[in-house]
Amino acid sequence: MKAQMKAVMASAVVIVLALAAVSGVTYSWFSDTESSEFNIQTGRLDVELQYWDGNTYSDIGTHLERFDNLLWEPGHTEVIYFKVENKGSLALKYKLDLSLIGDDSIQNVLGDMFKVSDYLVFKTVYSDSDLANSYESRESALEAAGNNTGINAYDSYYKPLFPSGDGKSEEYIAMIVCMPENIGNEANPKTGEESSIIVNIDLVATQLTYEEDYFGGDYDEMPAPVGTLDGLRKALTSGGIVSLSKDIVIGSNQLINDPNIASIPVGLAIVNSEDVVLDLNGFDIIVESNDAAAIHVLNSNLTIIGDGKISATGNSGYTLWAKGKSTVNIEGGEFFAGGDDTTLLYASGTVAYDPNSDWATINVYGGTFDNEAVGDSVQDYLNVMNHGVGKITIYGGTFDFDPSTTSWDDDAPYITVANGYGVTEDSGKYVVSMIALNDAISGAENGDRIVVPAGNYNFPSVTNTITIECSEGTVFEGISGLNIKGSTVIGATFSNDTGNAVSGTINGIFKDCTFTGSNALRGCYAGETVVFENCIFDGSVYGAHFDGGANDVLFKDCTFSGFNALGSAITQVMMENCVFKSNGKSDYNGINLWGNTTMIGCTFVFDGSASNEWVDLRGNNKEVSFTDCVVTNGSDEKLLADVVGDYGTGNIIMIDNQLYNNS
Repeated sequence: MKAQMKAVMASAVVIVLALAAVSGVTYSWFSDTESSEFNIQTGRLDVELQYWDGNTYSDIGTHLERFDNLLWEPGHTEVIYFKVENKGSLALKYKLDLSLIGDDSIQNVLGDMFKVSDYLVFKTVYSDSDLANSYESRESALEAAGNNTGINAYDSYYKPLFPSGDGKSEEYIAMIVCMPENIGNEANPKTGEESSIIVNIDLVATQLTYEEDYFGGDYDEMPAPVGTLDGLRKALTSGGIVSLSKDIVIGSNQLINDPNIASIPVGLAIVNSEDVVLDLNGFDIIVESNDAAAIHVLNSNLTIIGDGKISATGNSGYTLWAKGKSTVNIEGGEFFAGGDDTTLLYASGTVAYDPNSDWATINVYGGTFDNEAVGDSVQDYLNVMNHGVGKITIYGGTFDFDPSTTSWDDDAPYITVANGYGVTEDSGKYVVSMIALNDAISGAENGDRIVVPAGNYNFPSVTNTITIECSEGTVFEGISGLNIKGSTVIGATFSNDTGNAVSGTINGIFKDCTFTGSNALRGCYAGETVVFENCIFDGSVYGAHFDGGANDVLFKDCTFSGFNALGSAITQVMMENCVFKSNGKSDYNGINLWGNTTMIGCTFVFDGSASNEWVDLRGNNKEVSFTDCVVTNGSDEKLLADVVGDYGTGNIIMIDNQLYNNS
């Protein structure tokens, strides 16, 4: 799902708008049912992006030709119309993100250096109804776009979509790209100056937490986004995902004064809630009072996501205060503290100065942090109760101070940049990112999440139960051993051109991973239950090949190429909505089953492109069942019974609830 928009400004500057592949859209949610020990009911996350080609909405191709060779000048405006549709069975939230690839400074006719991206406006308009051709005049589009130039002014925030029949399942977007009329020679390239930029547009989608569970297929009711203070307070009390629809400004006369919650007034209180997700959704929460906390979290778990700002504008207090048995995960947003004595993040205990009381934890994975306090002490910005064990751990984010330093020795162990992460200064800002994967993994504790930047690595040893979330372009090279003890790996590629990509004992959960090499998986043993979800096994000889293991192996929405075989020592194999097809490299396509296996909704593409195409049972005294499975040559289907072979003895094979007779 990639396209490009090319444009020319003064015949010197080329702008490419690339629709990057949809990212983050393949998470499904496993939930055990009560009907048996090994019955998995899952949903599917599937989002589709199309664009208006002038006549209809079409799939994104490789090029948006109507944007070629345009002369960009003050007032020039283009509009792209999109349609986003939830095609799956799970509720999701999505947003369009913009990022620059290459943006060299060039000289203008005044002799000054400039970047083209600083003088363009990118604006989106959302609607429940079709927007195609809504902006027929340049004036109407310019009015909608405004004059906020620069890619950082782009308004991106998550919006929910539901499966068809369960709520709004599609949304229409007009993206306006323009150079405002008030731009002058500051953006006019000097003769002979040339530059190009690529603006990537990523459709980022992820699952909402209102999904099917084993109590039934109905969706939990999702509260509507809130735009009032009373509505927000009520929604935070109810828990779940809480999304803003307007800015929330809290004056001094609207604060909560309850000594059972906090010793100072607070704007918003989250008390005794197990799981709350606050989606800022592009809007702000502002507390206009001295000696107050914008958000106070007491004995609760809170995750903050989305774009938007949380501000404590007074000269004292806290932007976010976590207290007691609380865990706060910050994924995004802006955090602002407006005075000398106002602290951005504060983690404390239920009882002051008592290390035996419950103490809060704050984990920072992203976001920006800005404090107007005078001085260079981190203690002015981040704080844990002195002599206590409150904890602030930083895995990412951008700060206007160095978060790796602190002024109070007693607190130094409790305000830390995580192991394997470092701080880089850039133009007065301090950016936290991973610098050593092995240190980050080895230093992680149970329940931690590690975000791996793109790059080539050797897979590290994993001893605690953690989540390893890999950015696009993360590749683990050579032979990886994946005895990860129940941990989860998301979005990784395991590659070995000359041998096994993965070998040895394997367990844990793997989502959106690719295994590729001479042998994708070979010589593997299921040390504990293994779950593969939306994974690709692409082997020149072997795809997924388990030689043994006395535990369960589960495959959901996976694609297999090569010689696939699952050992007889595996307790149970479950495959749902999987596809077997030739990759043009291996002579084999299909699978050998040596043990108890259940296949539901699987497809075997047997088109003759591999010399060996089979679905064979090789074990003895095993039970294998196929439900809603098909065999196709790419156009025509034939009966699964025509390609199933039983080469063992005493086996029971069921095809769509009918006993298979090998004779």
